[in-house]
Amino acid sequence: MDDDDDVRDRVKRLRIADDDVRDAVRDRLRAERVKLWLAPYDDAAALDALADGYADALGEPREDVRAAVASLRASALEKLATRRRLTLEGKGADGTPFTAPLTLDAAGSDARALVGAAAGYDGRVRVVAAGRALQDEGTLEGQGWPADATRRGAALRCLVVPAPRREDDDAMEIDEKARLLAACDALARDRAFDLSDGPSGRRVRVNPAARGPLVRALACHAKGRAALDDDAAAAVEWLPGAGGGFADGKRA
Repeated sequence: MDDDDDVRDRVKRLRIADDDVRDAVRDRLRAERVKLWLAPYDDAAALDALADGYADALGEPREDVRAAVASLRASALEKLATRRRLTLEGKGADGTPFTAPLTLDAAGSDARALVGAAAGYDGRVRVVAAGRALQDEGTLEGQGWPADATRRGAALRCLVVPAPRREDDDAMEIDEKARLLAACDALARDRAFDLSDGPSGRRVRVNPAARGPLVRALACHAKGRAALDDDAAAAVEWLPGAGGGFADGKRA
């Protein structure tokens, strides 16, 4: 055996030894249900203390066990990041495809700005996908946006439309929605109000608990359909609410 073969053989044995240490550390972590991606293991001192305790228990060099623990923590963090990844894709301002990588921890306002920039828009945009419109308040997770992992890693198609707004416009839009929904609730409580199937005019029996959500859904749908011809950006704010309001009512 020449010197090169001897070096390669020693490196191979070293790798096998490293893998054995990593496997032993992983087994111990699982047995003790240690979650390396949580506190206190985001602190280097706590991580080293854990590794040193394992090294003494396993009879392995501390530096080897520290390296194994660090490697396992990095792998755990990468898996966690993958599960919380959300990728939006669609057509940009000039019609070319775009992709916007996000995480479920992102604030809605930050996500809107990132998607708008990725799509090539300078001003404020509206973002709609999977039957929901992106809101500024709260995180993407809080708004119910689905991670890529729920689609086997596939990106989520979205619609992005420019929506330059003024503060008074936003206030008027919110007031309009509030007035409409309040009117729907009042109408649903009116015993003289009936629902019909339209073509025949026959009355439709509706569970009392579903009357309010159903009237809201019908009104939002009508507003969205009416806005489609003149203002697609306004329509996408009404249409997701049509299905969402009725779905919320069914769960209640």
